[in-house]
Amino acid sequence: MNSSLKMKRFKLFLTLMGLPMILMFNIGLSLSFVSVFLVDFKSYFQTGSAVIGAVSSLSLTVMCLSAPVTSFLGQRLGCRLTVCIGCCFTSFGFFLSSLVQSPWQLLISHSFITGLGCSLTFTNIIPLLGIFPERHLATANGIVYSGNGIGVILFPILCKELSYLYGFRGALMIVSGISLNGLVIALLLKFANKELNIKTELNHKRKSKQLKLEKECYLTDDKSEDALDETQPQPKVTIFGSLKGQLLICYKFPRFAGLLIANFFLSVGYVGFIVHMVANATYNGFSDSEAALIASVYGVGSITGRLTHGIPIRYNWISTYHLFWLSCLLDCFLMLGYPFCSSKVLLYILTVVIAYNVGVHVPLIPVMVRVFVGYEYFHQAFGIVQVPGGIGCVIGGFAAGWLYDLTNSYNDAFFFMSASYLVVPLIFMAIELFLKQREKQRTSENYNAVAQQTTPL
Repeated sequence: MNSSLKMKRFKLFLTLMGLPMILMFNIGLSLSFVSVFLVDFKSYFQTGSAVIGAVSSLSLTVMCLSAPVTSFLGQRLGCRLTVCIGCCFTSFGFFLSSLVQSPWQLLISHSFITGLGCSLTFTNIIPLLGIFPERHLATANGIVYSGNGIGVILFPILCKELSYLYGFRGALMIVSGISLNGLVIALLLKFANKELNIKTELNHKRKSKQLKLEKECYLTDDKSEDALDETQPQPKVTIFGSLKGQLLICYKFPRFAGLLIANFFLSVGYVGFIVHMVANATYNGFSDSEAALIASVYGVGSITGRLTHGIPIRYNWISTYHLFWLSCLLDCFLMLGYPFCSSKVLLYILTVVIAYNVGVHVPLIPVMVRVFVGYEYFHQAFGIVQVPGGIGCVIGGFAAGWLYDLTNSYNDAFFFMSASYLVVPLIFMAIELFLKQREKQRTSENYNAVAQQTTPL
């Protein structure tokens, strides 16, 4: 029994090491593609930054908006098989991107095929975290999410070196082969997939047993089975009923409705920055290796923020709510000063601090959803919050590129990203003022009602 337990723990450790590596070879490579090859494609197609920026950020939009479909496929086919399919899609998308001759072909190869592959991988890796014990779940979540940051640290410099040696098309072919390493690791997830299925079956059995006990309790209170069925009807859930329920969540929880709007502006600023930060360095006179280092520095800041953002919350130094909008406000001021950086060292420092704040507030979005709506509505609410984020992704890359084409400078683009981040705390301030005013009005109405009842005739 002891040896069996040790073997299970060893397999859990291997799974914990494998999951972030799969994200590294998929999401990490995709984010590196967005930053590193923008200038190469722009020069080859002789087009503006707006077009290539939109194509790059649209892959993140496809990844967000296709999540419900890819999650459904994971439930039908199993997480392991779906992740393997996603790795193949991502690799095939990189390979096709090395052959494209026009922007619309890049739209199909990278935005849709690579974006869909990343969605298949990401949305079906996260459920595998369910195999870890509850007390270690937060640590496992941080380690798995760090795979994205590790990829952004390592691959931009590698992609630039490959592009220098073999051209950007040859580099993309090699990147396509590198991303298949994720498929090799995904094939080893048989243990994780099996454990997840066992836990799912156990949960179903526990629920069935609990329902049976409740049923017996009802019957002991002289209620018939027919009466029990009548008192607990199970209405059929339709897609229209589900949409209506999702809209009601927004009405019922004003802070969550504010988070939906805030996530749109957050995605605009976040994606606009990550798509154009390397191009901005290139146009400011950085060498290819120095420009690629910007993306790697961004990865260092992002992974640090993802791994450490829970510390101040755990020790009650600050609430989740305040940490979220405070990190957004800091990024607003940092991006406002980004165009005025004349020193390379200062630009690297600002990049790592911006990335750290991104690593803080992006993982806090699902936590905020849980805080605002509670566990009962979390599943529905988390699906809704992805939609404005996906729309913001495509607008951020396009708008920043369009401003560069219009002014031939990235200064206004960074001012635009800064303004997008500024909207986030303003939204929550407005929501809090609205809630306080509504509470004050309700208190006043209750006081007047009580006063009228107690006033003598």
